[in-house]
Amino acid sequence: MINVNLIAERRAQRQRSAKLLRIGAYTVVSLVVAIGIMYAYFSIAISVVQGEIVECDAKLSDPEFQTQLQRIEYLEQHCAELQPRVDLLQAVRDSQQAWVDVLNDLSRCIPNNVWLTNAQSRRDQSGQSLSITGSALSQREVGDFMLNLKQAAWCGDPALNFTQTVGVAGHEVVNFDITAPIKKPIGSELQ
Repeated sequence: MINVNLIAERRAQRQRSAKLLRIGAYTVVSLVVAIGIMYAYFSIAISVVQGEIVECDAKLSDPEFQTQLQRIEYLEQHCAELQPRVDLLQAVRDSQQAWVDVLNDLSRCIPNNVWLTNAQSRRDQSGQSLSITGSALSQREVGDFMLNLKQAAWCGDPALNFTQTVGVAGHEVVNFDITAPIKKPIGSELQ
């Protein structure tokens, strides 16, 4: 009787072993199928990418494309050669606008009964200055002109180089020469 009970137990153990064997076999088959599907997918993807590479190579070796590419390279080189000229012209334009601003300020600084005969820019080691010569009806108006210049944003402290009273057509006129230092040199980037 003891053997009878062992048979049922062995049968249950065999069934469990067979079940585990089936599960293992199904797992192995599933893994093989999954690997096969992944291999097929990646093979197709690689083929598509290789086809696109061949297509791109064909487009790159197309004579029309090569002509366009050479044209682009020529234009880039030409632009690089012309860029210093463009920069210089921009600097000249900026310098021109700065001088227009200086002359506008200068015209606003001139009091009544003062006439300018010359305005000249000078540059030396100490910086840039504007030498202004002209005439006025009195010394006071020359002083007013200098005070107005001092208030201009571009001008440092102006210096009176000389004044001279002369007679012109029966009137006394004061000729003057003033040097107005320019705080920020104009056109210095053009050298």
